[in-house]
Amino acid sequence: MRWLEKLFVLTAGREDSYPIEQRLFHVVIIMGLLVALLGNINHIIMHDHIMTIIIPTLFAVFSVFFYHLSRFGNKYNLCVWLYLFILILIVTPVLWFFNGGSRGGFDHYIFLFTIGICSLLRGKARILSLILYIFIYSALITIEYFYPGMVTGFYSEATRLFNLTYSMVLCMIMVVSVFVIYVNAYENQKNKVSKYSAELEKERNVLSDKIDTMNLELDMARSIQRQFIGIKRNLHFIDFVYHPMAKLGGDFLHLFPFRYSDEIGIFISDVSGHGVPGALITSMIYSHLLEIVPRITNPAQVLESLNNVLYGNTGNNFVTAIYGIYYPSKNEFSYANAGHNSPYVIESGKCGLLDDSGRSLPLAVMSNSELVAMDKPYIVKSEQLKKGSRLLLYTDGLTDAVNINSREDYDYRQNFESVCLIDLFKELSKMTTQEFLYQVMEKLKQFRGGEDFEDDICLVCLDFT
Repeated sequence: MRWLEKLFVLTAGREDSYPIEQRLFHVVIIMGLLVALLGNINHIIMHDHIMTIIIPTLFAVFSVFFYHLSRFGNKYNLCVWLYLFILILIVTPVLWFFNGGSRGGFDHYIFLFTIGICSLLRGKARILSLILYIFIYSALITIEYFYPGMVTGFYSEATRLFNLTYSMVLCMIMVVSVFVIYVNAYENQKNKVSKYSAELEKERNVLSDKIDTMNLELDMARSIQRQFIGIKRNLHFIDFVYHPMAKLGGDFLHLFPFRYSDEIGIFISDVSGHGVPGALITSMIYSHLLEIVPRITNPAQVLESLNNVLYGNTGNNFVTAIYGIYYPSKNEFSYANAGHNSPYVIESGKCGLLDDSGRSLPLAVMSNSELVAMDKPYIVKSEQLKKGSRLLLYTDGLTDAVNINSREDYDYRQNFESVCLIDLFKELSKMTTQEFLYQVMEKLKQFRGGEDFEDDICLVCLDFT
C-alpha cells in the first residue's frame, strides 16, 4: 500500500504541514472534482438538462479554487464552510430538481459526499451542519412528493436506469476510495500514536529513575544538613526546633559551646531562597562558622567575616542572621543582628522584643565597606536579663504562617504572630524549653491547619538560669 500512501501525501499534503482534518479535506475535494467531471460525461451522453452540466462544471472550478486556497493559502476553515454552502444550498437543490430528484443517482452521491465533508468539522459545527443538510434534504423529498412536476424526469425508463447505474457505480468507487484513504490515514495515525506512546513510556521510566535518584540524593543531602544543625552536648537550659518546608531548607541554626568556658554561641539565619540553593548557602555559612567562631569572640566581627565570604557568591540571595553569645555567669546575651527578626524576651509574665536598634542589613547585600559608608556596620548589643527569663530566637516561618483555608486577600490572611503568638508565649512560659517548643509547634500546626508550611521554621529557646 506504499503507492496509496504516496498518493495520499501527494494530494493531501505533508503531515508536518497540515492537521489530519485538512489533509482529508484536500482528498475529498479531489474526489469531488473527479465526480463532477465524470458526472458531466453522463449528463452529456444522456442529453440531460443544461443545468446538470453547468452546475457540476462550476462545482469543479470551485473545487480547484478551494483546494488551492486551503493547500497553499492555508484557509482551511473558510474553504470548508464555503464548500458546504455551495453543496448544501446550490448543488444539492439544483441537481435534485433537474436530475430526477429521488429517482436520480447523483443526488444520493452528493448526499454522501456532503455528509463526508460535514464529518470533518468538530463539535457543534459538525452537528449544526448535519442538521441543516438533513433538513434541506428532507424538504426536497417533501416538495417532490407534493409537487412532482417541479422535478425534471427522464426521457425513458432506460435513461433513468442508466443514470442510476452509472452514478451508483461511480458513487461506490469514490466512497470506497475515500473510505480506504480514511482508514489508511487512521492506521498511520494510530501507529504513530503507538510509537509515540512507547517512546513516552520509555522516557517516563527514565525520568522516574532520575527522580528516584534525585530523591535519594536529596535524602542524603538532608541527612548531611541535619548533622550540622544541632547541639554539641546536652544543655538543659537551651533547645531548638528545625522544620524545613522541603527536604532541604534555607533556614539554619547552630549552637557553639565553647570548650574552656560555660559560654555558648548561638547562630540563626534565614536564606531568601529555599530548597537546594538555600541549603548550599547554609553549608557555606556552617563551614565558615566552624573556622571563625573558635577564634573570634566579637559577634559583629563574626557577621563581618561571613559577609565577606557570602557577598557576591549567593546568586542574588541574601541572608538574615543573628549571632550571639550567652554568658551564664552574668545572664548576659551579646549579639549582632544582620537584618533578622528581633528575638522575643519572656520575663516576669511579660513578652516583648529584644532591642533591635543595632540591626543592620542582611548578609550578602552589600560589602562591609559599603555598610560602613552607609553608617550601617554590624555592631554588638548586650542585654542582661533576670534569672528565669526566656529568650526565643526564630525565623519568620513561625511569625508569618497563615491558615491554609484563609482567603487570599491580604486583609483576611492574619498571621500567627498577630493572632496568638504573644499570649501563647506567656501561657507556656513555665514549661521547660523542650516542652515549650513542642507546644508552640503544635499550636502552630493547629493554627495553620496542617503540617505543610510555606516557609522553613527555626526556633531556639534559651533560659537564663
